[in-house]
Amino acid sequence: MNKSIVLKNGIKEFNLKNENIIAMDNVELEIVPGKMYVVMGHSGSGKSTLIQILGLLDTLTEGKLYINGEETSNLTEDEKAEIRMKEIGFVFQSFYLNPKLTALENVILPMYINNEIPSQKRKERAIQLLKSFGLESRMNHYPKELSGGEQQRIAISRALVNNPTFILADEPTGNLDAKNEKIVYEYLKKLSQEGKAIVVVSHNENIKEYADKIYYMEDGKLRE
Repeated sequence: MNKSIVLKNGIKEFNLKNENIIAMDNVELEIVPGKMYVVMGHSGSGKSTLIQILGLLDTLTEGKLYINGEETSNLTEDEKAEIRMKEIGFVFQSFYLNPKLTALENVILPMYINNEIPSQKRKERAIQLLKSFGLESRMNHYPKELSGGEQQRIAISRALVNNPTFILADEPTGNLDAKNEKIVYEYLKKLSQEGKAIVVVSHNENIKEYADKIYYMEDGKLRE
């Protein structure tokens, strides 16, 4: 199967205080593995709405979204959840780590609902990912004991743990210093070179040097 996310004539409207807001205006986009896509634009331009649509966290008002050739508008919530679990990893500006779990436990967590990964393999896989981020000495630390850069690397490890095809990242370096920003961008680029499809939305100009394709979003419209 040729894997892809394809958005055709994507429109997303909101009604806010009796005013109609167009967050996405006829957006066309195709995402394929092996590339790093960057969507730039100022706050409120529609970037985060786009990520939520691509990741099946929100629905289109009009248009079609295809994931691996399957049109998604009639999928049940359970079917969407299964696609997200198997095919899509999310990275956000806020790390959303469970404060009561260690770094290792946070990374293992998404595998509990994936019965394709045997239980005895879960810990091994999580340790391998954390080591790849240079976090082997931090595995048993809790989020409050870790720096922002360490927390974001744990969040990326968690996004990767079910081996998804697509990584959707919404301002993933918004809370990081320049050094950790570079580490995260370089790792996302490496993942694209290894065959993942990476989509990053950001207003940070530094990301442009890592992109295979750059898009700009303004007033809900997307242009390459």
